[in-house]
Amino acid sequence: MTTNAMNRSAESGSGEEPVVLPERAVSLVELLRQHAARTEKQRRVAEENIAALDEAGRFGITVPRRFGGHQESVRTLVEVGAELGRGCGSTAWTTSLINVSGWLIRLFPERAQREVYEANLRARACAALPPHGTSTPADARQVITGRWGFASGRLHAQWALLGVSITDEGGERPDLGLAR
Repeated sequence: MTTNAMNRSAESGSGEEPVVLPERAVSLVELLRQHAARTEKQRRVAEENIAALDEAGRFGITVPRRFGGHQESVRTLVEVGAELGRGCGSTAWTTSLINVSGWLIRLFPERAQREVYEANLRARACAALPPHGTSTPADARQVITGRWGFASGRLHAQWALLGVSITDEGGERPDLGLAR
C-alpha cells in the first residue's frame, strides 16, 4: 500500500481496505481522451464518458457510504480529477463539480440526504451557488424564486443546489442558503 493510499484511508476514516480511486481512474483516461474533441466541440461531456464514470462509481467519491458512495476526502477528489484531466479536462471539471455537490449534500441534514439518495443511489447534483434566487416564508414553508445561470454538470444531474437569499417576513435578507 502506498503512503498516499494510507493517508487517504486515514482521511476517510473508514477503517476498511482503502479505495484507491485515483489509481483506478487511470483505466478511464484513454476513453476520455477518445471523446475529448467531441466534448469540446459540443460543449457538453460525451455521454460515453458519463456512462463510464457512472459505472466506475466516480460520481460517488464524496457521497456517504450509507448511500453507496465512497465518502472520500476532498484530497482524493482532487487526485481523481487530476488523473481524469489527463484524458479530458472538461470531463474532469464536470466530474469534480458533481462530486463537490455530493460533498455539499453530505453537509445537509439526514432527511435531505435521504431525499436525494434513497430513491437513486447514483443520483448526481450540480450547483449554481451565487444567490440569484430568493427564499420567502409562506405557510410554514419557503417559496423559492429566481433565475440561475450556467451550472457545469446540469445536463447530467438529477438535482441542483441553488444559491438563494433568505428573506424574512419583514422583507429583510438576514442570510444566504442553498435550495435543492
